[in-house]
Amino acid sequence: MVYKLCITSLVRDILNSLLTLEIHIGFKSRDVNSDLFLFITPLLVYSNADIEKVAIFKNNRGKAGVYCWVNSESGKRYVGSSIDLGRRFTQYFNLKHLMKVHMRIYKALLKHGHSKFSLEILEYCAFDCIIEREQYYIDLLKPEYNTLQIVGSPLGYKHTEESSPLENLRLLGTGRKHSAEAIAKIKAARLGSIVPEHIRLKISCSKLKANLKHTELAKLKIGAASLARNGAITYVTDMETGKTNEYASQRKAALELNVAPLTLSRYILSQNLYKGRYKIT
Repeated sequence: MVYKLCITSLVRDILNSLLTLEIHIGFKSRDVNSDLFLFITPLLVYSNADIEKVAIFKNNRGKAGVYCWVNSESGKRYVGSSIDLGRRFTQYFNLKHLMKVHMRIYKALLKHGHSKFSLEILEYCAFDCIIEREQYYIDLLKPEYNTLQIVGSPLGYKHTEESSPLENLRLLGTGRKHSAEAIAKIKAARLGSIVPEHIRLKISCSKLKANLKHTELAKLKIGAASLARNGAITYVTDMETGKTNEYASQRKAALELNVAPLTLSRYILSQNLYKGRYKIT
């Protein structure tokens, strides 16, 4: 199957090269791009991407290959590749993703709608030759929606993304390390700065709160205040031993018994014994 696919691709490449030469010599006035595309026979064609999106996902899940979006009205194209076509195609139907990433094909899909585009699988291929095959079709078809005509990025779709100027500036700073001279200048600039008094107070208060430990008296006051907010003391009586424990709130009793507060409330209302042993009031 692999050898058959390789031979088919080789024959197709040779015929396309001959057609390119014939068009260049004898038919200069014709649309070279259209003639070439008419000769290429895609493996699969989805004439209406909007209606056939379920089949697009299902048929191409986990497959690597090269694809082509074609605007049904203008004839403009976009050539791309992916090591997982099914996963890649889901991004084309994700409205949030289309609006977030700056690509010509994304803008066209948003403007015209998926129903105005057909999706063609040009070929399935192995991972190690996917970039080479994509470059082949870009050189052959000269797709108008492709921003980059030279494929030079890692596998997948990232090499075809058209980043905005702000995004490019952000990427330039990613993973950047300052030189020793730059670090020295930053330190010198910070040493000369004066922190306002109110900022110093906020910093001091935050540090104090981080290291603050309540005294026993403060804990009692906090407990009393919590009792006033949350209601009466909760009593848990062990019917086997006769021992009764009291808790400042139902929540604390629930934590001690390792039970949800809502469940504890139900046992209080029903007066049933929890685990057939504990009476909660």
